[in-house]
Amino acid sequence: MSVILKIKMHDKFRLELITVSHPQQKPLTFDLFWFFPKELDVTQSSYPKPLFYRYLKNNMRYRIPDQTLTELTAPDNRYIKILVDEIINENDLEYHHALRLLSNIFVKALKKEINVHTANEKTEDILQANIQVKAVLRRLRAQITISGQGNKFGFQTVNQYCSSEVIQTYLACIADIPDGQIKNALLKTVAEENEYRHANKMSALDNNASFIKSVRKLKLIRRYCEGTLFLKTRRSEEGVVAQQIIFSLAAALSMMFAMLIAFWSQQKFGNFTTSFLAAMVLGYIVKDRLKELSREVTYLRLSRYLFDFSTQLQSERLLRKPTIGTIKEVVQFIKPRKLDNTLRNFYQQQANYSKDSYESVLMYRRQFKTSTKIMPKGIDQYVNFTLFNLRKMLRNASYQDYPFFYQKGSKVICRMVQKSYPIELVARITGDGEARYQHYTLTVTRKGIRRIHQASFNDN
Repeated sequence: MSVILKIKMHDKFRLELITVSHPQQKPLTFDLFWFFPKELDVTQSSYPKPLFYRYLKNNMRYRIPDQTLTELTAPDNRYIKILVDEIINENDLEYHHALRLLSNIFVKALKKEINVHTANEKTEDILQANIQVKAVLRRLRAQITISGQGNKFGFQTVNQYCSSEVIQTYLACIADIPDGQIKNALLKTVAEENEYRHANKMSALDNNASFIKSVRKLKLIRRYCEGTLFLKTRRSEEGVVAQQIIFSLAAALSMMFAMLIAFWSQQKFGNFTTSFLAAMVLGYIVKDRLKELSREVTYLRLSRYLFDFSTQLQSERLLRKPTIGTIKEVVQFIKPRKLDNTLRNFYQQQANYSKDSYESVLMYRRQFKTSTKIMPKGIDQYVNFTLFNLRKMLRNASYQDYPFFYQKGSKVICRMVQKSYPIELVARITGDGEARYQHYTLTVTRKGIRRIHQASFNDN
């Protein structure tokens, strides 16, 4: 089961969950269990499903393949070859995808290597990376595009995107390093790129007067180039048919009860009598309440086995059958005794440290299934980004600070401390008949997430 899972802090109120996986013919199930302390009062009544989904955001895209600048300059590079093949075959749609994919691979390699070498202060590696960046740009610009106005526009946009990212990455690097050989080499490359942009009538990035326009332009071309990676989604409510069948059966059951009362009262009291009328009114009242009660009880029990939403994943490359996979989601509060043995032992361990400290357990489940036969050339993995907004979960956090005293020499110092709350997160990935667990401790205050720490998972 080759699945990569990362949970990190996106900003002070949002938690980001990243999963990387290969196409799965068999369903891959991901469960995230939230163990909430009593003080936050996150329960089924105070935090209903619609509120959870309102603050949940999902994005699905293809994963950018890992390549180094050295690999991109190789004569037999796989992704350069894919682009050349589409030019020869004159396949417009695949050409645009291969071109934009190559630009994303180059930008990823550029930022990764330049930032790593700058942080490690490796002069020779930075200079070598600069030479390789120029070589990749020359190789990209030497490619012959397919005839057509749309193809020329696509090539010019990708060319401008690569040039802009080189300039932005180099300027960010230059701002953090002292004067010297590295800075002069990078400044020279930036000047050459600005001259190339002026010569080819691209928007300039060296003019302060066009700052806002340049930022807007860079955002648009970045969205165009990265758009080939993202999948379109169509979300619909799951279990609608089952819900209507249950409601129909509940209505039929209550109607049968009302008809039995009607037949009995007709035989007992006869037609057009006061007793018959009273029995009919009573039968209608019981029928109405019985229908509502049976609907709620039956659907509540059945909903434990149904998903809340189903999302179809669609690719812009496929015109006839664009759907390439589905994601099903469900969220529900569960009782600790309903957990599996592994999680029940974990819950018991947490309770032993602080008796009755965790009041509720929230489970978010996502089931992922995709086709393995329609992956684009050069791509073999998906990446799913999920953002959980915790703002509403923290609405009951204390706004009152408490004093903490400590001694510094002969002085006693008082410091006001915010009350913090631990939220335990346990991620479970199930696929190919095996399950894997990861444990995180999330420390939060009224002002948001303070820190997140990955702890070892021990269920013994």
